Amino acid sequence: MVIVFFLLAILCGSQAAAPTFSSAKILSTVKDKHVDEASGLAASRVFPGVVYTQNDKGGSNRIFAINSKTGVTEAELKISGVTNYDWEDLAIGPCGSHSCVYIAETGDHAGDGSRNIIYRVREPKELTSQTLDVDGEFHFTWNEPDCETVMVTPNEDIYVVSKVDGGNGLIAKFSNDGWTKGTTAKIVASARLSQTSSHNDPVGGDISADGKEMLIKYRDHVYYWDTSDGDYIGAISRKPADLPYTHEKRGESVCWDPRSAGYYTLGEGSHRHVYYYERTSPIIG
Repeated sequence: MVIVFFLLAILCGSQAAAPTFSSAKILSTVKDKHVDEASGLAASRVFPGVVYTQNDKGGSNRIFAINSKTGVTEAELKISGVTNYDWEDLAIGPCGSHSCVYIAETGDHAGDGSRNIIYRVREPKELTSQTLDVDGEFHFTWNEPDCETVMVTPNEDIYVVSKVDGGNGLIAKFSNDGWTKGTTAKIVASARLSQTSSHNDPVGGDISADGKEMLIKYRDHVYYWDTSDGDYIGAISRKPADLPYTHEKRGESVCWDPRSAGYYTLGEGSHRHVYYYERTSPIIG
């Protein structure tokens, strides 16, 4: 009887099995020669099959909307009134009743220091080249020198992850007052990642549209956490699943598709492949 209770306790206390995904499938090759430093990636929630990306330090203030199945740029979206000092990541998330693209102006500009700003723009109603106005600016402060990961939850909370030598970056949640002009958001919760690396990592990440799953990308790995309890900081104390990943030269971006049916990656450089990893186990309920 004691043995039975012991086994039941183990089963009840164990974590749910990690989901499984296929090996990489090449969906397309990016056709646009201007996409040569793709440092961020986010899947549109308005236009099926479209992913957004941007060039980092030295790029212009524009986002490319790419058809993931053909690699063709469907639209160039210029962002009005801002410059690309060192844009390092993109995320898709809600902004009121709209869907917004969040732009991480968080890179250290080759050691010149980070601006620690996140811009957001509403996804356009039509997928044509156009200029978009900034819907809001989020200013934050912390002691980390560099950051290439921004993630947004279903209730619009902002999480960023620092990029450090050795991989033990800081994941931080910030107060929401960073959207208020003249106010700088402070950390309300944070923790260090325990995954190590021989590079400066992590370089990207994403929270699923329903908020129940989180990906954080290192140069050579894509790590997965179940976040169905909504605790993104606490999640990293648990051992992550190491998901399939085909190494990309300077691979810095990852994102969920809007249905959490798989995830995309895209590397820096000219004419890179858009990779897709399809889920082969049930989606978290």
